Amino acid sequence: MAPGRHDAIWGLRSSVCPPRPRNRVTRCRRCPCPAPPPRKIRDALRPEYRDEFDRDYQEALAEAGRSLDLAGVHDTVEHWRIRAWITRDGQEHRRVVRRAVELLTGEQPPVEESTAITEARL
Repeated sequence: MAPGRHDAIWGLRSSVCPPRPRNRVTRCRRCPCPAPPPRKIRDALRPEYRDEFDRDYQEALAEAGRSLDLAGVHDTVEHWRIRAWITRDGQEHRRVVRRAVELLTGEQPPVEESTAITEARL
């Protein structure tokens, strides 16, 4: 199978990714590197998001125990991996969130408003 066709089938968008399927257990969705363990993802999160990560992760583990299906755990970890990456620069994240709210509402959020409150408007 031609590399381009393989990329289209497996959803690989980067020329860095090898032409192979995504394995939810051991691979990130967008790169060939091994997926980081949940502890590393939690450590990479900004402190204000760690409690929410803990709740989501514990809920996913509890559901996996009931259903015997780890898909929810993998989805939760992937969601928070992306979240850690997006929020890694606090000032840039704040700027993007404020701009998104402005575009959606037509009004700028108050300058003193926290990023969490501004983000909750989205």
